[in-house]
Amino acid sequence: AQGAPRVVPPPVARARTVTDNNRLVGGIVVTQQRKKRDACPRIRNEGVRAFTRLADVSCAMDEEGRLDGTPYGYDPTFMSFSSLYNGKLNPGTVDGGNYTETERNSSASRNPIGFFPHGYLADGQKKPKHQIAAGAEQDFKLYFDERLTAN
Repeated sequence: AQGAPRVVPPPVARARTVTDNNRLVGGIVVTQQRKKRDACPRIRNEGVRAFTRLADVSCAMDEEGRLDGTPYGYDPTFMSFSSLYNGKLNPGTVDGGNYTETERNSSASRNPIGFFPHGYLADGQKKPKHQIAAGAEQDFKLYFDERLTAN
């Protein structure tokens, strides 16, 4: 006597989040790697080569295995001159609140990093080793979120 048969409800899409407020659209992840940059060695014209040195211009290096896994840029939602600026956001809550009270209230407080590889946090600090997938330390991952809009 197993009783009355049970009806299984239809499956419900489960919310999958990357952070507290960012929900994944699906399994959409873009992974990129950056090449290290250095002086431009292939410029044959001496005048152009001198200009690139003076202007501090660099070129992506072609050597295999020379990847740049360092964070760079700033998150535009914290830059007052950006069209994406949101003055209601607190940088101390975006990256887990790693700022001291003085840093949070300072006019010179740091903005979250715009682009950082898997081995780093948004504040530019390295992640604990147990949170890093082996071999992906220098990978820059982009997650598409359902709230992504053009506005």
